[in-house]
Amino acid sequence: MPLNNVGREGHTYYKYICDNYEKLPEYTFFLQGYPFDHSGNIICDLTSHINLIKNKSLEIGCKAGRIAIRDQKGRWGSCSSNGNLAFSWRLIMAPSFVLDYVVAHEVAHLVEHNHSRAFWNVVRSLTNHTDRGRIWLKHKGLQLHRYGK
Repeated sequence: MPLNNVGREGHTYYKYICDNYEKLPEYTFFLQGYPFDHSGNIICDLTSHINLIKNKSLEIGCKAGRIAIRDQKGRWGSCSSNGNLAFSWRLIMAPSFVLDYVVAHEVAHLVEHNHSRAFWNVVRSLTNHTDRGRIWLKHKGLQLHRYGK
């Protein structure tokens, strides 16, 4: 639904969230411009990503905090110290095994806040695509950064 512009884009979203906070669904996606200018399946794609994150979190007995899709340029995903997860929107364009790996990587940080052997054991317990995903990102990931700002 189009929002009334109250200034900068961020202010418009903030006002909408404040005015409708009690009625908002668990996840709300905000897209700039006319929604059909974006990928026709973007909402389905993002929703399936969230379900993948939730399922992998449950596999290790954790619950992720907030889940955000961002325009990250320096990383594919991140996990904050309080369990909030963020992912680059560009992962939508990557093969599904890459997304599976990145989600497993960030979810593993919910229990191991480092890149120790224990961390990699958790990642491997969550996906069979660890090596393949890492190799794909190393060799082809840069191509995804051609898109966006």
